[in-house]
Amino acid sequence: MEHGLYEKAGLAVTILPDCEPGKEPQHVLVAQAEHPQALCVGTIEQNVLVPYTAENGADKLVAVGAMFGRSPLCLAALPTAGGQGIGGAGQKPITVGAHEDTVALLQRLLPDATVLDVPREAKLGMLKDGRLDAVQIYDCTESVTLRQEQCAGDGPLRVIPFEELGTKEATLGYAQVLFTTSKALAEEARREGMHRFMSATFEGWRLAIGSPEEAAAAVLKRQPTDIDHFGSAEEAVAASIRESCAYVKRTSAGDGMLGVIDPALWAEANQWLLNMEGVGAQEEGRERVPRLDPTLWAPNKKLMLGTGLAHELLQASKALAAEAVVKLGRSPKLCIISVGKTPLGENHPDARRRLELFGVPGASWFDRVASGAAVGVDVEEMVLPEATSTAELVGVLRGVCERVDGLQLMWPLPTHIDAVAAYEQIPRAIDADGATWRATMELGGGQRAVTSGQLELLKNAPVTASAVIRLLDYYDEPIAGKRVLVVGRSKLCGSPLVFMFGARGALVTSAHSQTPPEQLAAACLEADILVPCVGSPGMIRGEWMKPGSVIVNVGTTFEGDKLLPDIPSAMGEMQHVRRVASCPNGIGPLSSPVLLYQTALNAARRTPKPTGADEATPKLKGSEVQAWVASNAPWELCPRGLLAPSAESAAPIPVLARTYHFATYPLAVAFVTSVSAAAEAVNHHPNLSIVHSCTDGVDVAVELFTYAVNGLTGFDTAAAGDIEKLYRGEDAAGGKLAPCELKPI
Repeated sequence: MEHGLYEKAGLAVTILPDCEPGKEPQHVLVAQAEHPQALCVGTIEQNVLVPYTAENGADKLVAVGAMFGRSPLCLAALPTAGGQGIGGAGQKPITVGAHEDTVALLQRLLPDATVLDVPREAKLGMLKDGRLDAVQIYDCTESVTLRQEQCAGDGPLRVIPFEELGTKEATLGYAQVLFTTSKALAEEARREGMHRFMSATFEGWRLAIGSPEEAAAAVLKRQPTDIDHFGSAEEAVAASIRESCAYVKRTSAGDGMLGVIDPALWAEANQWLLNMEGVGAQEEGRERVPRLDPTLWAPNKKLMLGTGLAHELLQASKALAAEAVVKLGRSPKLCIISVGKTPLGENHPDARRRLELFGVPGASWFDRVASGAAVGVDVEEMVLPEATSTAELVGVLRGVCERVDGLQLMWPLPTHIDAVAAYEQIPRAIDADGATWRATMELGGGQRAVTSGQLELLKNAPVTASAVIRLLDYYDEPIAGKRVLVVGRSKLCGSPLVFMFGARGALVTSAHSQTPPEQLAAACLEADILVPCVGSPGMIRGEWMKPGSVIVNVGTTFEGDKLLPDIPSAMGEMQHVRRVASCPNGIGPLSSPVLLYQTALNAARRTPKPTGADEATPKLKGSEVQAWVASNAPWELCPRGLLAPSAESAAPIPVLARTYHFATYPLAVAFVTSVSAAAEAVNHHPNLSIVHSCTDGVDVAVELFTYAVNGLTGFDTAAAGDIEKLYRGEDAAGGKLAPCELKPI
């Protein structure tokens, strides 16, 4: 209202008097009856609207859009309160303060808690003085107030979203849902007025996203100063607006639109909430599900949006992460390493502003730590100095590889670093960003191996390229037999896409930024699927696009607080194409979810390391050891000879020992590598040494004993047998190894 947006839209807006929480539907219906020529609009939480329609029917009201893409309802507990066990198993029952319209919801989420209906103005005071263990709050307002009032020494305020409470996660749907009466929307003039109202409202939110401080100053001019859950200082209001904007950005749906409700997510939340009410969608002939008009405020039908697929990937990542916890006893781990500030990540100079303007909490490339935490993946970001040497980077990578399920070395690297030497350190099994994917595909048999099912095309594939294929599949766009033009040849996007499309049966052409415009235009006009991934604004013109084609824009440029695609920004220039995915809601929302999904999948597929020997493992008797040695020559029973520096003065320990001879050093190293892998698989490790005697060849000495019992066990004899098979060129099951497994590496 401060910017006159409603007046510019030809709307005279009057704010109705406040009503009791939960009574918004009745309030709007009464106001509409009293002002039959006006358009009365209300806002309500979806989790409050559903109980209303379940009881009163849904035929009189229609939802059109929503300001928040997720419920901001949370429980808050102070560090000194008894509510630190909120939502956890085995915790003592707690007392929770809630608003009247959410008591039933909290009782469903926390069946063992005592949930009290408390006055809004009293709840924070009751939390602070200990009468309540936890209270219902709004994450975008009261959490800001509580954090600012907390003493620094008290520890962090604990805030848990309602949707994460209980043993099964809730689905509360949208918040600040904009609704009106069915009768009003039946009239074309008021329907058109509602569209103008939505346009002006979300233009206001767009301004707030761009400048929370300016929005805070405008709010303070109109807002009463005696609201206990909303700070009156400009800094507190600006913080609340930033938090609110994060929820608003969750409603972004491409083509510059905010406030869009996804019908599938709306229906999913309705179903969960109706189950809470114990009624079906129809009862006694009355419709019980809140109505949604999915056409009044909706994006262009040609747009392919990544947000729906991103939601599915994040949900799948969360399920895989939970599976990994059960299987491995820990959460999946992702490590992201950047050298300097050039890579496009959290450390990039533009990262903070891009996150503020476009990023959605829990799903942003520029805040992957929080994104991982939202789905149960532990994300560590390491930013190394620009001057880091190749040797230093290699050392860091080697140190990280053993403890993670996903590793991402951000590109580009500084020019003085040997990129090949660095990326060679990333094992394929944890290469969550697909740096070694293309080599794996080619060495594994190429496109033919993919089509025959020998290779998984998208396993640990480059995330952006993978996102393109996944989005096309999500929208059921066929690839086989299509002419595809990929514009761009980067190692992590353009080049992998050429392989991917070819493996999926397309006829693929590759172009790049240096392709002459006339040749590029001709190639574009032949393409059924066009994928620009250069990062040159407007490089591909609308008139170059084949009628009926599918356009998936990848390349973007951040300029003047805007994301500019490689294709025209205005949909009007592409009316002749069939479908378009463009920024900021096409491929952009998918990169982080794909990365997290690949990491979680790596963890879920990982074979848990066996327990190995411990203090309770029985030692072999002397007679058992002698019998085994007698039948397994040239293994011998000897005093331990390969000593750690700290064990030089220790008493001799009997070990199983054997020396293997190789003609060359590389063959010896390959054998040691195979032994190491076998030892890791059973979690029982020998002592090894390599002695090079020049022209006389190389000896590898092996000693086996069980440290946990300071003697010999069945683990040692079993390991000796496995090592013997490796030397003979057999695997643990007796089958022949591939020749390359014992060749020089």
